[in-house]
Amino acid sequence: MSAVQEKQFKNYLDCAEFIGECDKKMNVFYANVRDIKSLNTFEDLKIRIDCLGKPDVTLAETWLSVDEEKYFNIKDYSHYPLMREGKMGGRVPIYVNDKKWSSSLIKTLNSIHQIISVFVKNSYEEFYISTVFNPLIKNFCKFLDDFKSYIKEFQNDVKHIITGDFNLNLLSSDALSTEHLSEINKLGFINCNLIYPTRIAKTSATLIDHVLCNNNVKDWLLCNVIDYLSDHNTLVLTVITPKTNKHGTGRITKRLINYSKATKYFQQYPFSINCDNVNEAFDSFQKYVH
Repeated sequence: MSAVQEKQFKNYLDCAEFIGECDKKMNVFYANVRDIKSLNTFEDLKIRIDCLGKPDVTLAETWLSVDEEKYFNIKDYSHYPLMREGKMGGRVPIYVNDKKWSSSLIKTLNSIHQIISVFVKNSYEEFYISTVFNPLIKNFCKFLDDFKSYIKEFQNDVKHIITGDFNLNLLSSDALSTEHLSEINKLGFINCNLIYPTRIAKTSATLIDHVLCNNNVKDWLLCNVIDYLSDHNTLVLTVITPKTNKHGTGRITKRLINYSKATKYFQQYPFSINCDNVNEAFDSFQKYVH
């Protein structure tokens, strides 16, 4: 592992330690891997999964063929792939942790764009998890129409988390971005990240990987982590149960931490949180990052 990779992976250790203290209802790891067959990508992915306490996993752009998919299972996970026959790009699998949930595939859309959804439940909670790949911005109006029709078919009283590469830059203030956000809100969803880029190149920084939660998801933490798995950041969404302790209720509501901006500091200035109250921990951590 190079020095740059070590610094980037340090973000996962900090992220894992931070969310590890929370009482979690759901933990979802999303990555646009852009060829999961490339050198060490799948093994590095599994290391991250272990580091983060074996979350459920959604991916975009694995670039696998039907014959290759069977070689990319993960122990103790149910694997739900969606293939694009005859196409090199795309492919969006979901991996569900069998030790935490029972799960079933409930819906897919497989055309120019792709959406796959599973239903997960245990004795206490139930969720829909969906992931999306929209390959071309010129098809976005068609995608948005299909996406709205797709989402409207779900029960609106169940918590729903949607991740994916939408290929729409939310850092842009153009009419298309505005329309998309408006339509998402009408469907009862919010986009958890409207601030930080998820793909940073030499001459651009764009927010094209989206994480959506419907209004039933009240308390969450989203970590935006710079990574070398591909040229996209990875995103870790944690749905949290508010806890009451001697300091009162530690309630987390719609918090976003951007690890990509903090990357260079973690290695130089080690930081730890020793705090009983969740809100105090967040305030301390965010002051440190800023």
